[in-house]
Order: sequence, then C-alpha cells, then structure tokens
Amino acid sequence: MNLFLFDPNGYEKLYNCSAYKVEDVPIEKRQDIVWGLIFVIMFILYELLYLPCIYSITKHLDQACYKFMLFIGIVDIICLPVCALIHGYFAITGAVFCSHPTFIYLAGSFGFFFWVIESSGDIILAVNRCVEVISPIWGERLYNGKRAWLWMLPPMIYGLYVLFYTKPILFSGIYFAWFFNPHVGYIDDFGLVYNNPIQTFHNWLVTFGLSSSYIVFTTVFFIRATRGNNRTSLAQKMSFLQVLAISIVNIATGLIYIYMQFFRISEAIIYIASLMWVTAHGLPSLIYLFMNKTIRNDTFALFGYVPSQQLSVGHFAGAKTGHLSTTTKVAPKTNIANINIH
Repeated sequence: MNLFLFDPNGYEKLYNCSAYKVEDVPIEKRQDIVWGLIFVIMFILYELLYLPCIYSITKHLDQACYKFMLFIGIVDIICLPVCALIHGYFAITGAVFCSHPTFIYLAGSFGFFFWVIESSGDIILAVNRCVEVISPIWGERLYNGKRAWLWMLPPMIYGLYVLFYTKPILFSGIYFAWFFNPHVGYIDDFGLVYNNPIQTFHNWLVTFGLSSSYIVFTTVFFIRATRGNNRTSLAQKMSFLQVLAISIVNIATGLIYIYMQFFRISEAIIYIASLMWVTAHGLPSLIYLFMNKTIRNDTFALFGYVPSQQLSVGHFAGAKTGHLSTTTKVAPKTNIANINIH
C-alpha cells in the first residue's frame, strides 16, 4: 500500500500492464461463473450465520476468550466481502489484475491485512485457552478485565505493517485465486520478483504457533489424566475443540498458499486454497452455533426459542454455568428490530 500511495514510479515499475493485453487470454479461460456464484452464496450464508454469533458474544464479554472471539469475528465479517463476495464477482466477470488494477490491488491489500490479523488473533485465542486451563491464576493475571483488549494491539500493529510495507495478493480469474504476481497466467515469475517473505513467515508462524498450543494442551491433559488429577472440565475441553477446529482450517490455508506462490500446482489445489480462505473466515460461525451451547442458546432466544433450564452446562470458558435440557419451549418472540448488535 505504501508503494501505491507514496511511490508512483515504483508502483508503475512493478504493476504496469504495458507488456500484454488482457484479451491475450480469452474471456472464456478467465471466467468461472458457477464457482463465482458459489462464492457469492457462501458470502451471504456465512455473514447471516455470523450475525447472531456476534450478538451472543457481546453478551459475555466479562470472559477474556469472548473478547478475543469478538475481535476475530469482526475481522471475519469484514474480510468475507473480499475473499468471498469480491472473489466471486471477479470469477464471474473474468477479472485479472490488468482489467481492474486499482480495485484488485486495494482488495488484495486489505484481504491480506485481514487474514494476518485474524490468524494472529487465533493464535492469541489458542494460547489463552491453554493458559486458562493449565494455570487459572496466570490466566487471571494475563487476561483479566481490560488486559484482554491489550492483547489485540500486537496483531493490529503487525497487520498495519503488512498492509503498508509488503506486497499485496492479487486476483487472477485464470486460476481462480490470489497471487503476488500481477501477471500470473501471462508472465511467469514463481516468486523471483513478486514475492512476500512476510507472507511465508506469517503462515509458518500460524502453523507452528497453533500446533504448539495444541501439543502443550494435549500433553498437560494426558499428564493430569495419568496422575488421576485431571481438573480439565468438559466445558474447557469443548472450548479447546472449538478453537482447534477453527485453527486447523487456518493452518491448512496458510500452508497451501505458501506452496502456491512458488510451485506449479493442479487446478484442484488452487480451488481448494480459495475455498479454504473463505472457510477460515466463515467456518467459525458454524462451529460456534453447533459446538458452543452458550452462543447456540442465545441464538435460539433471539428467534424466540429458549431451552428449558434443567441440566447444568458450562459457558465457552468453563468459568460460568447455565442450564440446558433435551427439550425446548417456545418463548415470546423477540423483536429483532429493537436489538442492537455492537
């Protein structure tokens, strides 16, 4: 972004389109209407599913993990228009960089920015789950009250650096994906000029950071179980499974995009990579609704259904308890128009 805003000569040197014509690759080879429509539909579904999750999360911000979930959720909602809606539109219209250079450059810059801060936030959430399970005392010291919000500053500062001082990802309808090379499909580069070492570093950081968190958690869990002193509650286990499910998608997405920048790959892998990026930002909504009883019950209540209060279950963090039975009852309908989602 810094190049685009403050160094027009440097930008023109790397991103001018004088070497070829967009029409050198026929529109039929740049379009994918079916998959473009699928991505637009995914955008609509994920956004609609995420809204009640955000509503529920804002009701439980007394717990640190919900603060992190709110941060990640807001970033996901903002990023989905890029990685799903705009991606789908570009696929339908057969766009490549030189057909919409400014639009694609800006979309790719912000798309990469959102990916970086979302996946960084995911690492912080995973570490938070580990710390609070292993040592509640340290969890209180590190994340209690407003301290949790401070943990979100490093991802934002890091993301802003990536936004302004590194090369963006750029869409190519020829391959239905985003690359650093603006001329992919016309002029091959394979990471020689159009590379971004920060992207490779970050995706490896996501892989090792998240994997390490789960290794630590699993090790502690089995040590406690072996000693007959497993104090890890069912709610804590479920909360970690939710974070694990979200993080597996982030890890897979990062690894695929590392590989894509430097090697020739099959069309199937490219499509999978694009799907994984959308899934990384949209899947949390499904995970919360299916695996998080607190969020699920709040969503039911939002639309007029309240679970009977009989069986005790835990919140996401395992710090508070509510009640749930195997049956539901109809409650007075909530006027959605009067609900503020902050």
